[in-house]
Amino acid sequence: RLFVKECCVAAIKIDDRCDEVYCKNLDHATYFLNNRCKEINGQIRINDNYQNIYPENISISAVVGMNGSGKSALFEIMYRIVNNFSCLLERDLKRNASESLCFVEGLWADLYYVINGDLYCISCRNKNVKLSRNGVDLLDLFVNYPKEKDYIRLNQQKLAGFNQNWFYS
Repeated sequence: RLFVKECCVAAIKIDDRCDEVYCKNLDHATYFLNNRCKEINGQIRINDNYQNIYPENISISAVVGMNGSGKSALFEIMYRIVNNFSCLLERDLKRNASESLCFVEGLWADLYYVINGDLYCISCRNKNVKLSRNGVDLLDLFVNYPKEKDYIRLNQQKLAGFNQNWFYS
């Protein structure tokens, strides 16, 4: 297991094609949750000028806004992205859970997070979910991919250490 000294959810980007039922009162835009990342020429990048004012291993963020401004909708999109990624990654695996994960279609959004200085992105494009680290694709999962287990097994080297440091665990 790798030692995680930095972990933060940095941004959520909602594509124009995202189903309005998920966007609710949010714009199709990029929402930065802190200043760990910034947008440069349409690309989300790590902000090299970022300084954490707290001691190492401590990061405090808050999402604030008026009632009805979309705070809950933003987090629901984040949960749906994580759900879709987990649903495809753990497909056909036996889980110690009471319910099976259900894939959510119509979601077109990206979740950016930083672990130990590496920028990860989970992109949901309807029936396709992609994981990248520092702009390099690690895994591409499809709802109807016929040999998903074989595909995941072939990508184990690319995913080395990923599951142990997956931010929501």
